[in-house]
Amino acid sequence: MVIQFLKKYKTSLLICSFGILFLFISFGKHFLFKSAALDLGVFNQAMFKLSGFQSPDITLVPHGKSYFRDHFAPILFLYIPLYKMLGVHSLLIIQVVALLAGAIGIFKLSIFLNGDKDSSYRCTLYYLVIWGIYSALWFDFHNIVVGAALLPWLMYFLYKERLLLTVLIYATMLMAKENISLWLAFVMLASMLVRKSEIVFYKRIEFFLMIISLTYFVIIVSVVMPHISGTDGNAQLNRYDHLGVGLFDIVKNLISNPIKAVGLLFGSFSQEAFSIEIIKLKFWIVFLISGGFMFLYKPKLLIMLIPIIGQKMLANDAAFWGPHNQYSIEFVPVFSFLFVFLAGRILNKTKQYVLIGLAISITFFVVTDKYKHWFENNASNIIISTQEIDVSVGESIQWEAGSIFDIYSGLATIPKGAAVSATSTLVPHIANRDKIYMFPKVLDADYIALHNTNNTYPITKWEYTHEIETILAKGIFHIIYNRGGLIILQKANK
Repeated sequence: MVIQFLKKYKTSLLICSFGILFLFISFGKHFLFKSAALDLGVFNQAMFKLSGFQSPDITLVPHGKSYFRDHFAPILFLYIPLYKMLGVHSLLIIQVVALLAGAIGIFKLSIFLNGDKDSSYRCTLYYLVIWGIYSALWFDFHNIVVGAALLPWLMYFLYKERLLLTVLIYATMLMAKENISLWLAFVMLASMLVRKSEIVFYKRIEFFLMIISLTYFVIIVSVVMPHISGTDGNAQLNRYDHLGVGLFDIVKNLISNPIKAVGLLFGSFSQEAFSIEIIKLKFWIVFLISGGFMFLYKPKLLIMLIPIIGQKMLANDAAFWGPHNQYSIEFVPVFSFLFVFLAGRILNKTKQYVLIGLAISITFFVVTDKYKHWFENNASNIIISTQEIDVSVGESIQWEAGSIFDIYSGLATIPKGAAVSATSTLVPHIANRDKIYMFPKVLDADYIALHNTNNTYPITKWEYTHEIETILAKGIFHIIYNRGGLIILQKANK
């Protein structure tokens, strides 16, 4: 009886099991104060303001302007009902649910294309073990994860020729982030070259969606976002300023000098040390072993990843290059779609399990890689932290002992409407307010919440200690709480 139950519901049990794992990673990290102001704190403040029908102006970033200045993501409005119920924890739940929904989409797509439940189970397992999911889960919350997790459903409804549902998923993906529109254009192009349909209309639907995607991308990036920021350019394009000034100049230079563009996929845009350029080599190794070699059998599907690889490898920020953070999540649904496509053709059961084993091995390598970006001296393992907490950051600052629950108790004493300056690791928990700053930025804050942690971003640990000592010496703030590695300062006249 038990064996029959397990066989009958093995895919459902698989997805539920990974759901528990995903929740453990997301909330375990968050509960232990290892999430950060950038980016979960930013998202939580944006949601707080949107849920109160305010402009999502973010006080955690230097410009202090609308969140949509940096990322145009109207999907945030869809999160408001859940945010009102669950507050600062809602986004982590949304992200996990989206990833699990993507797994269900892969299963249904495989059933439709291959008609084999056992093979579909393996397709789902492959999706759930790809490294991009775990890198993204560790780095707080990002809308790109939600958008990427919808791709299996987009392909499922597209292949089933369900027009209304295709358009609904497509529109939701567009809302997730401005650059998803460019990705969708290439997804539709690849689909046009691969998908077969007997109905002429459905042979052309990808073309129309591709044109809409490109038009949307150009308008949002070149017109809407600069208008919101009050400037002539788009701040996100600054990462590519070595390629040109503005979107059209960048595209023109890439087309006119393709050799340089290809070279940048493997090397740096400047004379960097090999220890920096090797980050790209590490990514390509992860890419190929975890499933990238499958594109040799269906190279047309590689078109789907052209903008993803381009935005990743052509950036002037080395943090984009490696297999870490949310910058690899788009590979998960594309690799999985390729796996589904080949499962009914050249990947037999044994080959499928071999590929799953390779994916698990690569994921283990990525999540246990101590030096995330190869150049951060204080980087920590992305699943099990290797950072140690000092019992005293400075000789003049005595941190009282206690448990992590004392931190939560202390944060609860800060009035909800108060302006607060806080250590980055505390910000996501108290970002539901109009004004919150990342310490050492204080401005008009009435309270300062300080965490005894090695993660003192955006300043060094020594500077962190010095700033605290300076503030205490001035006498403007005084200590009202000191327990469990949390110190709360209150402005003297409050």
